[in-house]
Amino acid sequence: MSIAARIDFPDTSNAALHSIEREVDFRPSILDLQTDPVIEEPTIKQRPTETLSEGLILSPLLDVPSSETPFHSSGRAAERTPALDPIDANVPETALTRLPYACIGQLVMNFPRHQSVGSAFAIAPDAIMTVGHNLVEHIKDRRTGARRTETAKAVRFSPGYNGLGHGAKFGTWTADWAMVCIDWVNASDHRYDMAIVHMKRNSSGSLSETIGGHLPLGLYPDYYSQWSLFGYPFIASSNDNPQMRQVNSVGAGADTSWPKDQPVATRSTVFRAMSGGPWFSNFDPKNPDTFRVLGMNTYTRKFVYQYSVYFGDMLRALAEEYKSELARASA
Repeated sequence: MSIAARIDFPDTSNAALHSIEREVDFRPSILDLQTDPVIEEPTIKQRPTETLSEGLILSPLLDVPSSETPFHSSGRAAERTPALDPIDANVPETALTRLPYACIGQLVMNFPRHQSVGSAFAIAPDAIMTVGHNLVEHIKDRRTGARRTETAKAVRFSPGYNGLGHGAKFGTWTADWAMVCIDWVNASDHRYDMAIVHMKRNSSGSLSETIGGHLPLGLYPDYYSQWSLFGYPFIASSNDNPQMRQVNSVGAGADTSWPKDQPVATRSTVFRAMSGGPWFSNFDPKNPDTFRVLGMNTYTRKFVYQYSVYFGDMLRALAEEYKSELARASA
């Protein structure tokens, strides 16, 4: 049974992404649940962290055999040493041309009635990963309570972007189709808010050839990891000049208010529009072994807890369906 739906973007030119005036209705991509989370010890048995199966989208330079993983499968991050530095700051412009930062970028989406911004990261020569709600929005009318669904018509990705510096140093790529988890598309289920997006090649070649690589995906992360979260925050005073931001935070555990596949939570207020940015565990910019993505900014609760979808069997299935669709599209 399929777990993903294919979405096509009819407007694939860069010009299409500038066809809507930003001042009309320009907003950051964000999901915030105004309910109290239930943060507890995970109730599911933790599996050892591993790298997503061979043949997916792994860079030879970054592939780390699961037997050599530096990640732990149990225990609280606060009890581990050394602790990550308490960072909540913009990434220096000089770092944005190096891995892993060059693989992270700003995402701009045109919807029928508005334009939105978010974050994403490269996971293959011609693919990026982001949250489903960057592509398919479930919108509730504040006055009537009626709900509607809107799908992006055009998507643009700018890796290593710096709004106050070099801008889109590596250029921009436009998306032509994506695979999005059906449980997000049909039911707005936050546990499955993820998508893999295929990018058209531009004059520079493939995405990973231009930026120098792409990021491997990890499965079954430790809920209590020391996380480093990345993305492009939306700040009202400088929304035309977004910069990549890094936030370090100790994992808070699993949200057991969900019956299964609990999202990963961390106590960290993350700015709007970072949705779709990657999470690294025990991140060390000098150690490529820590460049595996084990989560991503998905939604918040009361702007206090930041959540990631759980990178487990559903992500594995989504990746397999993406590979199958890619093979059909290339035939």
